Amino acid sequence: PRAVTRLPHFECGPFSHLGTSPDQSIGHYAIFFSSLQSSLDFSYLKENVKINNINLKTFRADIFKWSPEKLADIVICNPPYITKEEMLSLQKEVKKEPTAALFGGKDGLDFYRLLCNRAGEFLKSGGKMFVEIGFKQAKDVTALFESSGFEKVECFKDLNGNDRVISAIFK
Repeated sequence: PRAVTRLPHFECGPFSHLGTSPDQSIGHYAIFFSSLQSSLDFSYLKENVKINNINLKTFRADIFKWSPEKLADIVICNPPYITKEEMLSLQKEVKKEPTAALFGGKDGLDFYRLLCNRAGEFLKSGGKMFVEIGFKQAKDVTALFESSGFEKVECFKDLNGNDRVISAIFK
């Protein structure tokens, strides 16, 4: 947990997570997931670890295939959450992003379902998950988390007053 607060320059890219957990021998470790082939986001994580002089072991994994040796205390995620309808009217700057980084399925919730269904495979009981959401998704994402073994589900607003982050504790 301390490691996350010491990463002020951390940039969470397309469908990426930072999972941290204490480890007696190395301090903390981080798991970085990405559904994209690019290693750019992972390089940001490694750079932040170095800049902040954090005792943190990092490795990259594919959420669709990964089976951990250790469970994380904290997972921070920015999954693709744009709906099929919203994909048709994106700003031109956003359209330059890879579709895999944006499209979250017909209703924008596909990756939240995946995270909720697999949470017990990568998150400790009592572990906390933070996910970015689309500003219209708070009610649906909250319901998914509550029905998937999470408690203390909270929504936080961004600087514009829009619902933007859901936090939840895994039972």
